[in-house]
Amino acid sequence: MNRFLAIMTLVVLWAAQFALPVEAAPAPQTLTYTAMGDSLAYGILDFEGGGYVPRYGNYVQVDTGSSVFLNNVGQNGWTSSQLLNALRTNSNFRSSVATSQVVTWDIGGNDFLRLGKSYQDKTCGGADNQNCIRDAIATFKANWSAIIAEILALRSTGNTLIRTMDIYNPFVNVQKASDSWADDNGLNDFQVIKPYLDDANKYIASTAAANNIPCAKVYQAFNGTSGEEDAGDKGYISPYDFSRVHPGELGHKVIADLFRNLGYAPLMGQGSPSAPVLLTEENSNRAVALDSVTMLRDPFPVTTTSNFSLDQRTRVILFATNLELLSVEDASAVTVQAEDSQHRIHHLMVENVLRVPNLNRVTQVTVKLPDELTGAGNVSVSISLRGAFSNKATISIR
Repeated sequence: MNRFLAIMTLVVLWAAQFALPVEAAPAPQTLTYTAMGDSLAYGILDFEGGGYVPRYGNYVQVDTGSSVFLNNVGQNGWTSSQLLNALRTNSNFRSSVATSQVVTWDIGGNDFLRLGKSYQDKTCGGADNQNCIRDAIATFKANWSAIIAEILALRSTGNTLIRTMDIYNPFVNVQKASDSWADDNGLNDFQVIKPYLDDANKYIASTAAANNIPCAKVYQAFNGTSGEEDAGDKGYISPYDFSRVHPGELGHKVIADLFRNLGYAPLMGQGSPSAPVLLTEENSNRAVALDSVTMLRDPFPVTTTSNFSLDQRTRVILFATNLELLSVEDASAVTVQAEDSQHRIHHLMVENVLRVPNLNRVTQVTVKLPDELTGAGNVSVSISLRGAFSNKATISIR
């Protein structure tokens, strides 16, 4: 406990020296917004709002006080290969992105949709009839990274609101019931496709985070944390779409809301309030971090019997300033990631965000360590809120 008191004293002393943030500078009077993607960006079947893109454009206008000029170049049916080709060769695409202060894109759904018939007809290739799926995932990942590179060659995350989203599954209930198309191992469509979709979404999240591009978690919103909830049951899929692929008005609103919750930090200029700041030990880049039960510092085990949770996972408390939630936000608004020595990105589940008693400017963030960090050694952790990323600080995992 003496060690805990010593660290809390450090927190107090550090917070006392921290300068108050300056007032935010006004956003530009007019913002150009380029939206790219497939039928989702195009806004098909949202008869009320025109899709998530104009809904999000309206949010940007209201929340920043700027007028927004929208150039929506979303194309029905496009795959990641087609979007990448347009970014590389279409002068209108490139010019629009290069002159925009807001850029969003969604892509990938059609990369998956086009695999269904080959798999069901058992013409996908390979001993397990999954070669075409593996090939499509590899192509998608290469295209995704190249799309990011093309966008960042034209605009910077430092002065541009660049946002993207992951891929939802519109067919959960249909796939689970597709036993008539079971493969030779008795697996239905859902059991086969889900691991590949999860892999693609992890890649989207990690590459977006590595490039400081906030990503809307549409997969989680539509399909739940497990990925097994049906978006149609929630009313997110349009009742007018017999293919059960496209969102309706509610689904597009959910997507727009998720984009809105990523914040507007790049638009506010150099005078904006500071990004979150992880507290570090004096003259060190080591994070002020404690085991949530023992109140001891690192190295932390990933699992331990010295806690009150059934899963026996270690919870770590990080301390930060400039991390104040709005009245409509909860812990899900905060993201924490750890980068290991191989530069792999691991997302840490945020379980609690609370003000430190008697230290109004310091916030404690409790995260759960994932299995894949076992034995990782030193990792760099960072926090983000509404698109603003903190400094990186080191903790040690044994």
